[in-house]
Amino acid sequence: MAIETKDLNDGTIMEQTKFTRNDKGHTQFSIILPSGRLLESEWLNEDNKKKALTPWLDAVKQAIVNDADAAREEARAVVEEAKAKKRREAAEQEPSPIVDKTGVPMERVITPGPVHFVPGVVAGPAQSMDASSFAEANWAQARKDVDYWQTQAAAANKALAKAQDNLRKWQEIVSQLTQGDSDVVP
Repeated sequence: MAIETKDLNDGTIMEQTKFTRNDKGHTQFSIILPSGRLLESEWLNEDNKKKALTPWLDAVKQAIVNDADAAREEARAVVEEAKAKKRREAAEQEPSPIVDKTGVPMERVITPGPVHFVPGVVAGPAQSMDASSFAEANWAQARKDVDYWQTQAAAANKALAKAQDNLRKWQEIVSQLTQGDSDVVP
């Protein structure tokens, strides 16, 4: 469900807004958005400060909505890229037909666990496969399996590191937003 500006509370925004006054008597509004981005107003003279509060609230609300939409789109793009990568990897993993020494294609039987190869059915008397061909075919498949799972593990480790970084970032933001900041003026 998308965040909408009407769902955001003016009081909460005002509590989290920091008012900074410079030596010329001008005031600037600033807030750290839930995305972690800092939003600041222009420097305002005392006469315009009160008039600028409503546009400030509207700008903050819109920035929160925009950041949430951007984050959602980024997440959607990451998911789509992961799906596309998975499809590419699956296409690359398509096994080539394996033949025995006589050139007869062997059928690949896919079962959970190790992959087994059995001779293909041909017209006439059954063809037998020697132990050396069988072992070499299984060895080749085992190498492919190791390569595949190493790639999967590397991708999973990369995704985990990114998720942990994101968790730390949001934990810091929540911590900052829930602390009682003495510089905040209602």
